[in-house]
Amino acid sequence: MVEQKMVPDKIGKYEIQSVIGQGGMGMVYKGYDPDIDRIVAIKVMHPNLVAQSTSSDLTRRFKQEARAAARCVHANIVTVFGFGVNEGAPYIVMEYVEGLDLHSLLKVQQALPLRQSADIILQTLAALDYAHKRGVIHRDIKPANILLLDSGLVKVADFGVAKLDTSELTMPGDIIGTPVYMPPEARLGLPTDARTDLYAVGVVLLRLISGKPPVQGKAGVPDIAALLARSELAPVEQVRLREFLTKVLAPDPDDRFQSAHEWMVQLKAALAPDTGYESSTEELAITVVNTRRRVAEQHAGKPVAAASATPASNPSQYLTPQAANLLNVELASYLGPVSSRLIRATAAKSSTINELIDKLTKHIPSEVERNAFLRGVEHKGVRWLSMWESGQEDSDARTDKSAELQRAPTPVSSGAGFGTAGSSPAAPITLKELAMVTDQLATYIGPLASYLVKRSASKASNLHQLYELLAKHIEDPAERRQFLNKQR
Repeated sequence: MVEQKMVPDKIGKYEIQSVIGQGGMGMVYKGYDPDIDRIVAIKVMHPNLVAQSTSSDLTRRFKQEARAAARCVHANIVTVFGFGVNEGAPYIVMEYVEGLDLHSLLKVQQALPLRQSADIILQTLAALDYAHKRGVIHRDIKPANILLLDSGLVKVADFGVAKLDTSELTMPGDIIGTPVYMPPEARLGLPTDARTDLYAVGVVLLRLISGKPPVQGKAGVPDIAALLARSELAPVEQVRLREFLTKVLAPDPDDRFQSAHEWMVQLKAALAPDTGYESSTEELAITVVNTRRRVAEQHAGKPVAAASATPASNPSQYLTPQAANLLNVELASYLGPVSSRLIRATAAKSSTINELIDKLTKHIPSEVERNAFLRGVEHKGVRWLSMWESGQEDSDARTDKSAELQRAPTPVSSGAGFGTAGSSPAAPITLKELAMVTDQLATYIGPLASYLVKRSASKASNLHQLYELLAKHIEDPAERRQFLNKQR
Protein backbone atom coordinates (compact mmCIF):
# COMPACT_ATOMS: atom_id res chain seq x y z
CA MET A 1 0.00 0.00 0.00
CA VAL A 2 2.88 2.36 0.71
CA GLU A 3 4.28 1.89 -2.80
CA GLN A 4 0.89 2.59 -4.35
CA LYS A 5 0.69 5.94 -2.57
CA MET A 6 4.08 6.88 -3.96
CA VAL A 7 3.01 6.33 -7.56
CA PRO A 8 2.75 9.76 -9.22
CA ASP A 9 -0.36 10.77 -11.13
CA LYS A 10 1.67 12.20 -13.98
CA ILE A 11 5.24 12.37 -15.25
CA GLY A 12 5.54 15.21 -17.69
CA LYS A 13 2.53 14.93 -19.98
CA TYR A 14 2.15 11.18 -19.34
CA GLU A 15 -0.64 9.82 -17.13
CA ILE A 16 0.67 7.07 -14.84
CA GLN A 17 -1.48 3.93 -14.64
CA SER A 18 0.58 1.44 -12.63
CA VAL A 19 4.02 0.23 -11.60
CA ILE A 20 5.63 -2.26 -13.98
CA GLY A 21 8.83 -2.94 -12.08
CA GLN A 22 11.91 -1.63 -10.36
CA GLY A 23 15.55 -1.80 -11.41
CA GLY A 24 18.90 -0.72 -10.07
CA MET A 25 18.63 2.80 -11.44
CA GLY A 26 14.92 3.51 -11.31
CA MET A 27 11.24 2.69 -11.35
CA VAL A 28 9.36 1.67 -14.48
CA TYR A 29 5.74 2.77 -14.86
CA LYS A 30 2.98 2.02 -17.30
CA GLY A 31 1.82 5.37 -18.67
CA TYR A 32 -0.51 6.87 -21.23
CA ASP A 33 0.29 9.52 -23.81
CA PRO A 34 -2.94 11.52 -24.30
CA ASP A 35 -1.61 13.36 -27.33
CA ILE A 36 -1.41 10.31 -29.55
CA ASP A 37 -3.53 7.81 -27.56
CA ARG A 38 -0.65 5.42 -26.84
CA ILE A 39 0.34 3.27 -23.87
CA VAL A 40 4.02 3.68 -22.98
CA ALA A 41 6.57 2.51 -20.42
CA ILE A 42 8.37 5.23 -18.46
CA LYS A 43 11.63 4.58 -16.65
CA VAL A 44 12.43 7.18 -13.99
CA MET A 45 15.73 7.47 -12.12
CA HIS A 46 15.40 6.93 -8.37
CA PRO A 47 15.19 10.33 -6.60
CA ASN A 48 17.69 9.13 -3.99
CA LEU A 49 20.25 8.44 -6.71
CA VAL A 50 19.73 11.94 -8.08
CA ALA A 51 20.11 13.43 -4.58
CA GLN A 52 23.16 11.35 -3.64
CA SER A 53 25.00 11.93 -6.89
CA THR A 54 27.87 14.35 -6.37
CA SER A 55 28.31 14.79 -10.11
CA SER A 56 26.22 14.55 -13.23
CA ASP A 57 27.60 11.12 -14.21
CA LEU A 58 24.45 9.19 -13.29
CA THR A 59 22.19 11.60 -15.13
CA ARG A 60 24.54 11.51 -18.10
CA ARG A 61 24.54 7.70 -18.05
CA PHE A 62 20.75 7.66 -17.87
CA LYS A 63 20.56 9.97 -20.86
CA GLN A 64 23.11 7.79 -22.63
CA GLU A 65 20.71 4.85 -22.27
CA ALA A 66 18.11 6.86 -24.14
CA ARG A 67 20.61 7.86 -26.81
CA ALA A 68 21.87 4.29 -27.20
CA ALA A 69 18.43 2.76 -27.61
CA ALA A 70 17.22 5.63 -29.81
CA ARG A 71 19.94 4.70 -32.31
CA CYS A 72 18.40 1.26 -32.60
CA VAL A 73 15.01 1.16 -34.28
CA HIS A 74 14.58 -2.56 -34.83
CA ALA A 75 11.80 -5.11 -34.41
CA ASN A 76 13.84 -6.98 -31.78
CA ILE A 77 14.72 -3.91 -29.69
CA VAL A 78 12.42 -2.02 -27.33
CA THR A 79 11.83 1.36 -28.99
CA VAL A 80 12.69 4.58 -27.14
CA PHE A 81 10.34 7.50 -27.81
CA GLY A 82 11.88 10.27 -25.75
CA PHE A 83 13.84 11.62 -22.79
CA GLY A 84 12.92 14.26 -20.21
CA VAL A 85 13.35 15.52 -16.65
CA ASN A 86 10.50 15.62 -14.14
CA GLU A 87 11.02 17.41 -10.80
CA GLY A 88 14.77 16.96 -11.14
CA ALA A 89 14.58 13.24 -12.00
CA PRO A 90 15.39 12.19 -15.58
CA TYR A 91 13.08 9.73 -17.32
CA ILE A 92 12.96 7.73 -20.54
CA VAL A 93 9.75 7.05 -22.48
CA MET A 94 9.74 3.65 -24.18
CA GLU A 95 7.54 1.24 -26.07
CA TYR A 96 5.21 -0.65 -23.73
CA VAL A 97 5.83 -4.36 -24.31
CA GLU A 98 3.04 -6.71 -23.30
CA GLY A 99 4.84 -9.92 -22.56
CA LEU A 100 7.12 -11.80 -20.20
CA ASP A 101 10.81 -11.46 -19.55
CA LEU A 102 12.94 -14.56 -20.09
CA HIS A 103 14.02 -14.65 -16.43
CA SER A 104 10.39 -14.99 -15.32
CA LEU A 105 9.70 -17.63 -17.96
CA LEU A 106 12.66 -19.72 -16.82
CA LYS A 107 11.46 -19.59 -13.22
CA VAL A 108 8.39 -21.51 -14.42
CA GLN A 109 9.77 -23.61 -17.28
CA GLN A 110 13.32 -24.25 -15.94
CA ALA A 111 14.60 -25.16 -19.42
CA LEU A 112 13.37 -24.92 -23.00
CA PRO A 113 13.64 -27.29 -25.97
CA LEU A 114 16.60 -26.65 -28.27
CA ARG A 115 14.39 -25.31 -31.07
CA GLN A 116 12.71 -22.72 -28.85
CA SER A 117 16.03 -21.79 -27.26
CA ALA A 118 17.51 -21.22 -30.71
CA ASP A 119 14.56 -19.02 -31.73
CA ILE A 120 15.20 -16.78 -28.72
CA ILE A 121 18.95 -16.64 -29.29
CA LEU A 122 18.70 -15.89 -33.03
CA GLN A 123 16.34 -12.97 -32.43
CA THR A 124 18.57 -11.64 -29.65
CA LEU A 125 21.55 -11.83 -31.98
CA ALA A 126 19.61 -10.02 -34.71
CA ALA A 127 19.02 -7.16 -32.27
CA LEU A 128 22.68 -7.04 -31.27
CA ASP A 129 23.89 -7.24 -34.86
CA TYR A 130 21.81 -4.13 -35.61
CA ALA A 131 22.99 -2.31 -32.48
CA HIS A 132 26.66 -3.16 -32.94
CA LYS A 133 26.64 -1.85 -36.51
CA ARG A 134 25.42 1.47 -35.09
CA GLY A 135 28.14 1.68 -32.49
CA VAL A 136 26.06 0.50 -29.52
CA ILE A 137 27.23 -2.26 -27.14
CA HIS A 138 24.60 -3.41 -24.65
CA ARG A 139 26.94 -4.89 -21.98
CA ASP A 140 24.20 -6.34 -19.77
CA ILE A 141 22.63 -9.13 -21.82
CA LYS A 142 20.84 -11.51 -19.45
CA PRO A 143 17.42 -13.22 -19.26
CA ALA A 144 15.83 -10.31 -17.37
CA ASN A 145 16.62 -7.99 -20.29
CA ILE A 146 15.16 -10.28 -22.96
CA LEU A 147 11.40 -9.82 -23.38
CA LEU A 148 9.09 -12.38 -24.99
CA LEU A 149 5.80 -11.44 -26.65
CA ASP A 150 2.84 -13.77 -27.12
CA SER A 151 3.63 -13.91 -30.84
CA GLY A 152 7.05 -15.43 -30.17
CA LEU A 153 8.75 -12.12 -30.96
CA VAL A 154 11.81 -11.32 -28.83
CA LYS A 155 12.79 -7.79 -27.81
CA VAL A 156 16.03 -6.74 -26.11
CA ALA A 157 15.52 -4.13 -23.40
CA ASP A 158 17.44 -1.99 -20.91
CA PHE A 159 20.43 -0.28 -22.46
CA GLY A 160 21.15 1.18 -19.01
CA VAL A 161 24.84 0.27 -19.10
CA ALA A 162 25.22 0.46 -22.87
CA LYS A 163 28.39 1.84 -24.36
CA LEU A 164 28.36 4.22 -27.32
CA ASP A 165 31.32 4.46 -29.63
CA THR A 166 31.32 8.24 -28.96
CA SER A 167 31.07 7.96 -25.16
CA GLU A 168 33.77 8.64 -22.58
CA LEU A 169 31.65 7.71 -19.56
CA THR A 170 33.18 4.26 -19.16
CA MET A 171 36.91 3.98 -18.61
CA PRO A 172 39.21 0.94 -18.33
CA GLY A 173 38.88 -0.51 -14.83
CA ASP A 174 35.09 -0.05 -14.67
CA ILE A 175 33.17 -3.27 -14.04
CA ILE A 176 29.80 -2.93 -15.74
CA GLY A 177 27.12 -5.60 -16.16
CA THR A 178 25.93 -8.78 -14.43
CA PRO A 179 28.95 -10.93 -13.41
CA VAL A 180 27.62 -14.39 -14.29
CA TYR A 181 27.02 -13.29 -17.89
CA MET A 182 30.24 -11.29 -18.23
CA PRO A 183 33.34 -12.58 -20.06
CA PRO A 184 36.67 -12.77 -18.19
CA GLU A 185 37.98 -9.48 -19.62
CA ALA A 186 34.91 -7.58 -18.41
CA ARG A 187 35.16 -9.02 -14.88
CA LEU A 188 38.77 -7.89 -14.77
CA GLY A 189 37.84 -4.36 -15.78
CA LEU A 190 39.68 -4.61 -19.10
CA PRO A 191 38.43 -2.86 -22.27
CA THR A 192 35.32 -4.44 -23.78
CA ASP A 193 33.71 -4.41 -27.20
CA ALA A 194 30.85 -6.07 -29.08
CA ARG A 195 32.27 -9.51 -28.27
CA THR A 196 31.23 -8.90 -24.65
CA ASP A 197 27.59 -9.10 -25.73
CA LEU A 198 28.24 -12.20 -27.85
CA TYR A 199 29.76 -14.01 -24.87
CA ALA A 200 26.72 -13.14 -22.73
CA VAL A 201 24.37 -14.57 -25.38
CA GLY A 202 26.30 -17.84 -25.20
CA VAL A 203 25.76 -18.01 -21.44
CA VAL A 204 22.04 -17.35 -21.96
CA LEU A 205 21.85 -20.22 -24.47
CA LEU A 206 23.57 -22.52 -22.00
CA ARG A 207 21.09 -21.47 -19.32
CA LEU A 208 18.13 -22.09 -21.65
CA ILE A 209 19.00 -25.66 -22.59
CA SER A 210 20.50 -26.82 -19.29
CA GLY A 211 17.82 -25.43 -17.00
CA LYS A 212 20.51 -24.48 -14.48
CA PRO A 213 22.33 -21.23 -13.67
CA PRO A 214 25.80 -21.20 -15.22
CA VAL A 215 28.55 -22.79 -13.12
CA GLN A 216 32.01 -21.30 -13.45
CA GLY A 217 34.72 -23.71 -14.49
CA LYS A 218 38.34 -23.30 -15.60
CA ALA A 219 39.54 -19.92 -16.89
CA GLY A 220 36.48 -18.25 -15.36
CA VAL A 221 34.04 -19.49 -18.03
CA PRO A 222 31.01 -21.73 -17.46
CA ASP A 223 31.56 -25.48 -17.19
CA ILE A 224 29.93 -26.30 -20.52
CA ALA A 225 30.20 -30.09 -20.27
CA ALA A 226 28.70 -30.19 -16.76
CA LEU A 227 25.72 -28.05 -17.75
CA LEU A 228 25.03 -29.93 -20.98
CA ALA A 229 25.12 -33.21 -19.06
CA ARG A 230 22.11 -31.94 -17.09
CA SER A 231 20.14 -31.15 -20.24
CA GLU A 232 17.72 -33.41 -22.10
CA LEU A 233 19.77 -33.27 -25.30
CA ALA A 234 20.79 -36.49 -26.99
CA PRO A 235 24.46 -37.46 -26.56
CA VAL A 236 25.34 -36.53 -30.17
CA GLU A 237 23.67 -33.14 -29.71
CA GLN A 238 25.61 -32.57 -26.50
CA VAL A 239 28.90 -33.25 -28.30
CA ARG A 240 28.13 -30.89 -31.18
CA LEU A 241 26.78 -28.16 -28.93
CA ARG A 242 29.77 -28.44 -26.60
CA GLU A 243 32.10 -27.85 -29.54
CA PHE A 244 30.01 -24.86 -30.65
CA LEU A 245 29.79 -23.27 -27.18
CA THR A 246 33.48 -23.81 -26.53
CA LYS A 247 34.16 -21.29 -29.28
CA VAL A 248 31.33 -18.96 -28.18
CA LEU A 249 32.64 -18.87 -24.60
CA ALA A 250 36.36 -18.89 -25.28
CA PRO A 251 38.31 -16.95 -22.58
CA ASP A 252 40.22 -15.01 -25.24
CA PRO A 253 37.93 -12.66 -27.23
CA ASP A 254 39.98 -13.30 -30.38
CA ASP A 255 39.02 -16.99 -30.25
CA ARG A 256 35.25 -16.28 -30.23
CA PHE A 257 32.90 -15.38 -33.05
CA GLN A 258 33.75 -11.84 -34.02
CA SER A 259 30.27 -10.60 -34.90
CA ALA A 260 26.62 -11.33 -34.13
CA HIS A 261 26.08 -12.14 -37.80
CA GLU A 262 28.80 -14.80 -37.74
CA TRP A 263 27.28 -16.18 -34.52
CA MET A 264 23.88 -16.50 -36.22
CA VAL A 265 25.22 -18.11 -39.39
CA GLN A 266 27.22 -20.70 -37.47
CA LEU A 267 24.36 -21.53 -35.10
CA LYS A 268 21.98 -22.14 -38.02
CA ALA A 269 24.59 -24.31 -39.69
CA ALA A 270 25.02 -26.34 -36.51
CA LEU A 271 21.27 -26.76 -36.04
CA ALA A 272 20.56 -27.93 -39.58
CA PRO A 273 23.78 -28.60 -41.50
CA ASP A 274 22.10 -30.49 -44.35
CA THR A 275 18.80 -28.73 -44.97
CA GLY A 276 19.32 -25.13 -43.84
CA TYR A 277 17.67 -23.69 -40.76
CA GLU A 278 14.33 -21.88 -41.04
CA SER A 279 13.09 -19.94 -38.02
CA SER A 280 9.56 -20.61 -36.78
CA THR A 281 8.34 -19.15 -33.50
CA GLU A 282 4.97 -20.93 -33.25
CA GLU A 283 6.10 -23.32 -30.51
CA LEU A 284 7.79 -20.50 -28.60
CA ALA A 285 4.60 -18.43 -28.83
CA ILE A 286 2.57 -21.25 -27.28
CA THR A 287 5.10 -21.61 -24.45
CA VAL A 288 4.98 -17.87 -23.72
CA VAL A 289 1.16 -17.77 -23.69
CA ASN A 290 0.92 -20.83 -21.42
CA THR A 291 3.60 -19.52 -19.06
CA ARG A 292 1.95 -16.12 -18.74
CA ARG A 293 -1.31 -17.88 -17.93
CA ARG A 294 0.40 -19.90 -15.21
CA VAL A 295 2.08 -16.80 -13.78
CA ALA A 296 -1.30 -15.06 -13.69
CA GLU A 297 -2.84 -18.04 -11.91
CA GLN A 298 -0.04 -18.07 -9.35
CA HIS A 299 -0.72 -14.41 -8.61
CA ALA A 300 -4.49 -14.74 -8.50
CA GLY A 301 -5.93 -11.90 -6.50
CA LYS A 302 -2.75 -9.83 -6.88
CA PRO A 303 -1.84 -7.28 -9.59
CA VAL A 304 -0.10 -9.11 -12.43
CA ALA A 305 1.31 -6.84 -15.12
CA ALA A 306 1.78 -9.69 -17.58
CA ALA A 307 -1.89 -10.65 -17.41
CA SER A 308 -2.98 -7.50 -19.21
CA ALA A 309 -1.56 -8.50 -22.56
CA THR A 310 -4.82 -9.38 -24.28
CA PRO A 311 -8.18 -7.64 -24.60
CA ALA A 312 -9.88 -10.18 -22.36
CA SER A 313 -12.63 -7.89 -21.07
CA ASN A 314 -14.38 -8.04 -24.43
CA PRO A 315 -18.00 -6.76 -24.61
CA SER A 316 -18.64 -8.92 -27.66
CA GLN A 317 -19.92 -12.47 -27.21
CA TYR A 318 -18.49 -13.75 -30.48
CA LEU A 319 -14.85 -12.81 -29.80
CA THR A 320 -13.35 -15.26 -27.33
CA PRO A 321 -10.28 -14.36 -25.24
CA GLN A 322 -8.04 -16.82 -27.10
CA ALA A 323 -9.14 -15.54 -30.51
CA ALA A 324 -8.70 -11.96 -29.27
CA ASN A 325 -5.16 -12.79 -28.15
CA LEU A 326 -4.17 -14.23 -31.54
CA LEU A 327 -5.79 -11.30 -33.35
CA ASN A 328 -3.94 -8.83 -31.12
CA VAL A 329 -0.61 -10.54 -31.78
CA GLU A 330 -1.11 -10.28 -35.54
CA LEU A 331 -2.43 -6.70 -35.58
CA ALA A 332 0.32 -5.42 -33.26
CA SER A 333 2.86 -6.29 -35.94
CA TYR A 334 1.44 -3.45 -38.04
CA LEU A 335 -0.08 -0.98 -35.56
CA GLY A 336 1.98 -1.48 -32.42
CA PRO A 337 0.70 -1.25 -28.80
CA VAL A 338 -2.51 0.55 -29.84
CA SER A 339 -3.81 -2.72 -31.36
CA SER A 340 -5.37 -4.11 -28.15
CA ARG A 341 -7.27 -0.89 -27.50
CA LEU A 342 -8.44 -0.78 -31.13
CA ILE A 343 -9.66 -4.39 -31.01
CA ARG A 344 -11.74 -3.72 -27.89
CA ALA A 345 -13.30 -0.59 -29.36
CA THR A 346 -14.00 -2.15 -32.75
CA ALA A 347 -15.36 -5.41 -31.31
CA ALA A 348 -18.00 -3.47 -29.41
CA LYS A 349 -19.22 -2.04 -32.73
CA SER A 350 -19.14 -5.31 -34.68
CA SER A 351 -21.57 -8.20 -34.65
CA THR A 352 -19.44 -10.97 -36.19
CA ILE A 353 -15.79 -11.99 -36.28
CA ASN A 354 -15.71 -11.37 -40.04
CA GLU A 355 -17.02 -7.83 -39.60
CA LEU A 356 -14.44 -7.15 -36.90
CA ILE A 357 -11.53 -8.37 -39.03
CA ASP A 358 -12.78 -6.34 -42.01
CA LYS A 359 -12.90 -3.14 -39.92
CA LEU A 360 -9.51 -3.72 -38.34
CA THR A 361 -7.93 -4.30 -41.75
CA LYS A 362 -8.93 -0.80 -42.84
CA HIS A 363 -6.70 0.69 -40.12
CA ILE A 364 -3.57 -0.69 -41.83
CA PRO A 365 -2.49 1.94 -44.37
CA SER A 366 -0.44 -0.26 -46.72
CA GLU A 367 -2.25 -2.64 -49.06
CA VAL A 368 0.67 -5.04 -48.94
CA GLU A 369 0.54 -5.09 -45.13
CA ARG A 370 -3.26 -5.43 -45.17
CA ASN A 371 -2.96 -8.56 -47.28
CA ALA A 372 -0.19 -9.88 -45.04
CA PHE A 373 -2.37 -9.23 -41.98
CA LEU A 374 -5.28 -11.18 -43.50
CA ARG A 375 -2.97 -14.08 -44.37
CA GLY A 376 -1.68 -14.08 -40.79
CA VAL A 377 -5.22 -14.10 -39.40
CA GLU A 378 -6.12 -17.07 -41.58
CA HIS A 379 -2.91 -18.88 -40.69
CA LYS A 380 -3.60 -18.53 -36.97
CA GLY A 381 -7.19 -19.74 -37.47
CA VAL A 382 -8.70 -16.74 -35.68
CA ARG A 383 -12.09 -16.95 -37.43
CA TRP A 384 -12.47 -20.67 -36.84
CA LEU A 385 -11.22 -20.51 -33.25
CA SER A 386 -13.65 -17.72 -32.40
CA MET A 387 -16.65 -19.54 -33.90
CA TRP A 388 -15.60 -22.89 -32.43
CA GLU A 389 -15.25 -21.67 -28.85
CA SER A 390 -18.37 -19.49 -28.95
CA GLY A 391 -20.44 -22.34 -30.41
CA GLN A 392 -21.20 -20.59 -33.71
CA GLU A 393 -19.56 -23.18 -35.93
CA ASP A 394 -21.87 -26.06 -36.85
CA SER A 395 -20.86 -29.64 -37.51
CA ASP A 396 -20.70 -29.12 -41.27
CA ALA A 397 -18.24 -26.28 -40.80
CA ARG A 398 -16.14 -28.46 -38.54
CA THR A 399 -16.14 -31.20 -41.14
CA ASP A 400 -15.05 -28.71 -43.80
CA LYS A 401 -12.24 -27.54 -41.54
CA SER A 402 -11.16 -31.09 -40.84
CA ALA A 403 -11.03 -31.71 -44.59
CA GLU A 404 -8.87 -28.61 -44.92
CA LEU A 405 -6.50 -30.06 -42.34
CA GLN A 406 -6.07 -33.23 -44.36
CA ARG A 407 -5.41 -31.22 -47.51
CA ALA A 408 -2.71 -29.16 -45.79
CA PRO A 409 0.75 -29.53 -47.36
CA THR A 410 3.31 -31.55 -45.48
CA PRO A 411 6.08 -29.29 -44.16
CA VAL A 412 9.75 -30.15 -44.27
CA SER A 413 11.40 -30.13 -40.86
CA SER A 414 13.67 -27.15 -40.37
CA GLY A 415 15.85 -28.98 -37.90
CA ALA A 416 14.60 -29.39 -34.35
CA GLY A 417 18.01 -30.66 -33.36
CA PHE A 418 21.50 -30.95 -34.78
CA GLY A 419 21.39 -32.55 -38.21
CA THR A 420 17.74 -33.66 -37.91
CA ALA A 421 15.51 -33.12 -40.89
CA GLY A 422 12.85 -34.88 -42.87
CA SER A 423 9.22 -34.91 -43.85
CA SER A 424 6.17 -37.06 -43.30
CA PRO A 425 3.56 -38.13 -45.83
CA ALA A 426 0.05 -36.75 -45.65
CA ALA A 427 -1.66 -38.05 -42.50
CA PRO A 428 -4.08 -40.93 -43.26
CA ILE A 429 -6.41 -39.89 -40.46
CA THR A 430 -10.16 -39.76 -40.94
CA LEU A 431 -12.23 -36.62 -40.50
CA LYS A 432 -14.06 -38.22 -37.62
CA GLU A 433 -10.79 -39.00 -35.85
CA LEU A 434 -9.56 -35.41 -36.26
CA ALA A 435 -12.72 -34.04 -34.69
CA MET A 436 -12.52 -36.62 -31.89
CA VAL A 437 -8.89 -35.79 -31.06
CA THR A 438 -9.64 -32.06 -31.07
CA ASP A 439 -12.49 -32.52 -28.58
CA GLN A 440 -10.34 -34.72 -26.35
CA LEU A 441 -7.40 -32.31 -26.35
CA ALA A 442 -9.67 -29.35 -25.64
CA THR A 443 -10.51 -30.95 -22.29
CA TYR A 444 -6.94 -30.27 -21.17
CA ILE A 445 -5.84 -27.08 -22.93
CA GLY A 446 -9.05 -25.38 -24.07
CA PRO A 447 -9.67 -23.77 -27.48
CA LEU A 448 -5.99 -23.82 -28.38
CA ALA A 449 -6.57 -27.49 -29.18
CA SER A 450 -8.03 -26.77 -32.61
CA TYR A 451 -4.95 -24.79 -33.63
CA LEU A 452 -2.56 -27.50 -32.41
CA VAL A 453 -4.46 -30.27 -34.20
CA LYS A 454 -4.38 -28.23 -37.40
CA ARG A 455 -0.62 -27.78 -37.13
CA SER A 456 0.19 -31.33 -36.04
CA ALA A 457 -2.11 -33.29 -38.38
CA SER A 458 0.10 -32.77 -41.43
CA LYS A 459 3.17 -33.94 -39.49
CA ALA A 460 1.71 -37.20 -38.20
CA SER A 461 1.88 -40.38 -40.29
CA ASN A 462 -0.83 -42.09 -38.23
CA LEU A 463 -3.25 -41.48 -35.37
CA HIS A 464 -0.82 -42.74 -32.72
CA GLN A 465 1.83 -40.28 -33.83
CA LEU A 466 -0.72 -37.47 -33.76
CA TYR A 467 -1.54 -38.27 -30.14
CA GLU A 468 2.18 -38.28 -29.29
CA LEU A 469 2.73 -34.88 -30.89
CA LEU A 470 -0.26 -33.33 -29.15
CA ALA A 471 0.53 -34.84 -25.74
CA LYS A 472 3.68 -32.70 -25.54
CA HIS A 473 1.48 -29.63 -25.09
CA ILE A 474 -0.20 -30.98 -21.93
CA GLU A 475 1.89 -29.80 -18.98
CA ASP A 476 0.59 -32.07 -16.22
CA PRO A 477 2.13 -35.59 -16.49
CA ALA A 478 -0.99 -37.32 -15.16
CA GLU A 479 -3.23 -35.51 -17.63
CA ARG A 480 -0.78 -36.26 -20.42
CA ARG A 481 -0.98 -39.99 -19.67
CA GLN A 482 -4.75 -39.79 -19.44
CA PHE A 483 -4.91 -38.14 -22.87
CA LEU A 484 -2.62 -40.78 -24.42
CA ASN A 485 -4.79 -43.54 -22.94
CA LYS A 486 -7.76 -42.23 -24.95
CA GLN A 487 -6.26 -43.72 -28.11
CA ARG A 488 -8.25 -46.52 -29.63
